[in-house]
Amino acid sequence: MAILMKTASAKWCTVGAISGLIGGIATWILTAYITKDEITIATLGGDYPFLYSNIVSICFSGLVAIAGSMVEPDLKFDWSHLGAQLPLVDDMPPPNENGRTNEEVKVLLTKSYWNSVYAANFLFLFLCLLLPVALYLSGVVFGKTGFGIWLVVFMAWCFLGGLSVIILPVTDFKKDMAAAAAKNKAESMGQ
Repeated sequence: MAILMKTASAKWCTVGAISGLIGGIATWILTAYITKDEITIATLGGDYPFLYSNIVSICFSGLVAIAGSMVEPDLKFDWSHLGAQLPLVDDMPPPNENGRTNEEVKVLLTKSYWNSVYAANFLFLFLCLLLPVALYLSGVVFGKTGFGIWLVVFMAWCFLGGLSVIILPVTDFKKDMAAAAAKNKAESMGQ
């Protein structure tokens, strides 16, 4: 919420998170009782109690945070001051790549942001709504081979995603270190 809404209230985001947790736990226990007429480890471990409790946790916490932030918005926080308030780890600003001006970097970052928004929404709609609904309505049930293929694709996707999350920051760090070394070398040669 803090990233997605400019006027998100810290108080209401916290209240939303706590109320989502409470609502999720209550839904988990209540669903287990309603579906099996008892509350045991076996009934709590069922699919429906987990599903409904997750839905309630996510939706209710978001609803409380959004509604509360709309009623009582945080108008004091200014995103433009955030960069100045956060100190750099190595007291060295990142190099401006490819000789771009600050305005060009801002335009590039804005374009990248919107590209990521479109891609994320497309993937969400396709993978979480269109594909499952189409498969459900068509009555397709994967056989052993289809499920095995789906499982291999899923594992490859997770593996490649994990590798990118691990490797990309390391390569960025190496670039930053090389740029810092070049800058230090240029400064020492200029003295």
